Amino acid sequence: MPRGNPQNLLKLKKGQRHPLAGRRKGTPNKTTVGVKQAVLAAFNKIGGTEALAKWALSPGNRKAFYNIAAKLIPHEIVGPNDGPLQFVNYTSEQLSKLPPGELRTLIAISKKIIPPEGTP
Repeated sequence: MPRGNPQNLLKLKKGQRHPLAGRRKGTPNKTTVGVKQAVLAAFNKIGGTEALAKWALSPGNRKAFYNIAAKLIPHEIVGPNDGPLQFVNYTSEQLSKLPPGELRTLIAISKKIIPPEGTP
């Protein structure tokens, strides 16, 4: 078996990293995992979803709630196959020609995107 520094055995050039160096991609940071667990435990201890909703509805907290919620939404939204989102404006004539299944899908998607009137 060869002796010496394993880095020399791979003949790494200046600036190259050893293929096994560092944490593997996708491995969660232990500190982040610990903090998330602690926050979740505290959240459940103070009343969970019901307490959060009550807090969010109290005067002056709605803006703070939306700021928190905005941080939880993914920063980048992509369309099919990681491509750009595509927006289509259908005329009533085009909508009337869509197959029923596709029309139901469009209605379901629009309900998720556009809240009903009167929703805060």
